[in-house]
Amino acid sequence: MNRVIMITGSTRGIGFMTAAEFLKNGDRVVIFCRHNGHVKRARVLLAAFGPSENVLSLTADVRKEVDAKRMVKQCLKHFGRIDILINNAGIAAYKPIEDTSEKELNNILDTNLKGTFFLYARFFP
Repeated sequence: MNRVIMITGSTRGIGFMTAAEFLKNGDRVVIFCRHNGHVKRARVLLAAFGPSENVLSLTADVRKEVDAKRMVKQCLKHFGRIDILINNAGIAAYKPIEDTSEKELNNILDTNLKGTFFLYARFFP
């Protein structure tokens, strides 16, 4: 379909399979994660679903506004537009709330809330 899809948290799990489905339909995808190894592995695996030129893989952290801005710029430079943004990145503390530290809470809020804000509210108003 030739759309350009930017997917946060797209190197594993639901985000990865979402990228694969878009690739199978002829779309172009932007995948990224803060872990370079995950990005490299996902790019290799996505080759089974569509041409490598339809994948832009970036190492970036949605918790950082500067990274969000860089991702958008790189996508626009590479593909010329962004048609769909899927904010899939998310983390959790899998333990009782009373055992969750402030540092863990801040990491969750930075990823799940600020990550969405930085990509959507700042760059797709």
